[in-house]
Amino acid sequence: MDTRKRNWFGLGVLAGAAIGYWLNTEQGKAVRRQASGKVNELGQVASEYIKENAAQIKETAASTLEQGQKIVNNLTTQAKDTINNAADTAEAKLDTANHSLQTGINKARRKIETETEKLQNARIV
Repeated sequence: MDTRKRNWFGLGVLAGAAIGYWLNTEQGKAVRRQASGKVNELGQVASEYIKENAAQIKETAASTLEQGQKIVNNLTTQAKDTINNAADTAEAKLDTANHSLQTGINKARRKIETETEKLQNARIV
């Protein structure tokens, strides 16, 4: 260890020893009692503050959870409605396509029958 580090270390040891000695004097003991009382008082204030805020945090969390559940329910309902609407639209289009197909088949059948009848009439003559 170089000389400057040893000097700082020595100074730290002397300062610690001096503070330790002073804290064991009557005046130091009085300061320790005052500090201990203040620490206990602050601990109680902090504990009360945490208890009060813990209830508020719990209430806020419950409210937030409830709001989130409402949003999820709304989104689920919207998704179901969208799917049902899409299914209804698809079914209507399929019905329209089926009707158009049947109309086309019937029209083709009538035309075939008409043409067949014309051919049969043409052979008879």
